[in-house]
Amino acid sequence: TAYEIVDCDWSSDVCSSDLEEVTPQDQLAGSTFAISWFTHRLNEVKGELDQQFKEFRLSEALKTIYSLIWDDFCSWYLEWVKPGPEQKMNRIVHEKTLDFFEELMQLLHPFMPFVTEEIFHQLRPRKDGEDLVIKPLTAPLPANQELLSQGLLLKKIGRAHV
Repeated sequence: TAYEIVDCDWSSDVCSSDLEEVTPQDQLAGSTFAISWFTHRLNEVKGELDQQFKEFRLSEALKTIYSLIWDDFCSWYLEWVKPGPEQKMNRIVHEKTLDFFEELMQLLHPFMPFVTEEIFHQLRPRKDGEDLVIKPLTAPLPANQELLSQGLLLKKIGRAHV
């Protein structure tokens, strides 16, 4: 169903307001790769979506967004940034994760406007008139293909150990 696309494992660890200002360097280092990887993956997909929208391939655009949310964000990014047992989420990682989720809701908005608008308003306090429907899309930046390849390799290794 259409609702499943936003029903990823948005665990309490990620949504928690119990955040840590300072995190051990090794935890932040792992999150830094994840944040960089997802930033570039998001830019790569935005470029694909631009082309799909120009060619009116709306079904393919929705499949691309679905894959980005479910396969890349929920299955990989959230797992990579999730703190270990008994650790708190780093505030910087938490804020960046919310930024990503807002961008994902913006990409999904043309297909699910009411649900994405509601989620957008629940993520952070908003001013009157700060609505997803009028928020301009950010232009895609060039994606670092080497970093994306490293992410693919890490995903292959992760799948091999399951």
